Amino acid sequence: MYNLSLVMGEQGYEMSHENAHWFLKRGVGYSPVQMLVASIGACGGYVLDSILDKMQISHELKELEMSFELNQESKAKELTSVSMVFHVKLVGTEYDKVLHALTLVHKYCPVMLSLNENIKIEKSIHFITE
Repeated sequence: MYNLSLVMGEQGYEMSHENAHWFLKRGVGYSPVQMLVASIGACGGYVLDSILDKMQISHELKELEMSFELNQESKAKELTSVSMVFHVKLVGTEYDKVLHALTLVHKYCPVMLSLNENIKIEKSIHFITE
């Protein structure tokens, strides 16, 4: 079992780490929903990077753009969808293999696997050419 501690302070909940303090309150830091969306993206990025490494595809993940929607009809305003665009620079031209790797991300990302199955997650790739 892993442990985390959130401490209520003057600015709201705070998660302390040896290198930083994260405030989980909109307007002061990131809201809990923003942290969840960021966790989805970071996990997906690490998984995609790992899959591409295992496929021996020379690449560089440059950026991940994300957007999300909340259910405005609900009091809880729960997360309903997340859209992610991975900006990937390739050394070669193995575009099809990278797109295939993207289809495997959900299967190996523990954060995505932990979500309610009603949350729609869209993933796409923007290939950077220089």
